[in-house]
Amino acid sequence: MNVASEFDWLPEHQTHVLESLGYIDELMDDVATVLQDESRIGVFTFANRRRGDVDESVIATVRPLPALVPRRAADILTQLRAVLEHVIFSEVSATVGRALSESEERSLEMPASSTSVAFDKWAADRRRRAIPVLQAGAPLLEAIRELQPFAWVGPDDSPLRVLADHTNTIKHRAPAIAASHVGKVVPDFELDGLAVPIPSGRPAIVGDVIASSPAGTTVGLDVWPVYAMQRPASGNWKVIMSELAYLEQWVRETALPALLGLGTGQKLPPALDVRRGHEDVRAAAALVVGKPGAAARNLDRLQAEGVVRPGFKELLQRLCQSEPERQAVDAWVDSLTDRDVIARYDRFSRTAVDQTTLYQASLQLIRKAVRSQASP
Repeated sequence: MNVASEFDWLPEHQTHVLESLGYIDELMDDVATVLQDESRIGVFTFANRRRGDVDESVIATVRPLPALVPRRAADILTQLRAVLEHVIFSEVSATVGRALSESEERSLEMPASSTSVAFDKWAADRRRRAIPVLQAGAPLLEAIRELQPFAWVGPDDSPLRVLADHTNTIKHRAPAIAASHVGKVVPDFELDGLAVPIPSGRPAIVGDVIASSPAGTTVGLDVWPVYAMQRPASGNWKVIMSELAYLEQWVRETALPALLGLGTGQKLPPALDVRRGHEDVRAAAALVVGKPGAAARNLDRLQAEGVVRPGFKELLQRLCQSEPERQAVDAWVDSLTDRDVIARYDRFSRTAVDQTTLYQASLQLIRKAVRSQASP
């Protein structure tokens, strides 16, 4: 079987797209990993203060975000816009049938026009009108037109507009603006007079009130941090990984297929391994079809670490008869990948429909854990 045949529809001069998407995925995984590590360490410390007959829990310190986060996010955004322009340049270079002038090369870009009039002006530039694939009615020009902000219809801002705003700011002013916010605040129990302010929507600062309660009362709080980045034009804050995922998905699933003229079923994989060289990029891409991208892996990681692993361990360890069994369960659950532990827990939950099957299924998994730790 020729595994490369799965990507024979991608022209040789456009296979660079597969490598660029793999590199973007690698960068996104870096951001997700660093943010997860920061979350484990802890972003905030807290202090208590009394104001009259009210006790307040306030932020005492805010751990600064590592400098890698906004700069790696800036790299991702820059690469996302660059891959669009690389496709345009590659398509023109491969089809024009002559050497491009330096002026023509500089004119090859992905515009972000807010009006059809502005786009028509861009398209009418004499340097572009001399290139067949950018002339009126040409599929590439029409694909570029359909991706423009003025043509966007959707619940959020135009992805191309957002991407252009980010990259223009990154190029000329500063790296991506990112900060830690207070997300969800969950008290250990309900208490009369307990008040939890609505999240401010701005970066957390020392002195922010997390909760207040009647003087003399004590309530534990679970405070979830949110790592956000700011959109330059609107000033709105978006969760970093959500913003990057929104733009990466649009580029990979909408913009690139439109520019490349891809058909149904011709999908670009997000996760090509770019830490090694590939003699045949198409064949390498065929081997990672179906592999989830960094955004999906991050969601798996958050679900596995925050919910599934702790819950799975607690459920099984209640039935352990000895400390070695509890240790074996702990080690076995930790040995499963994020996706595997979610799948295993899901199957277990669907199987254990009553107390009897829950008990039996739990004992089976405990024995499995013990055997797995006993194996060399």
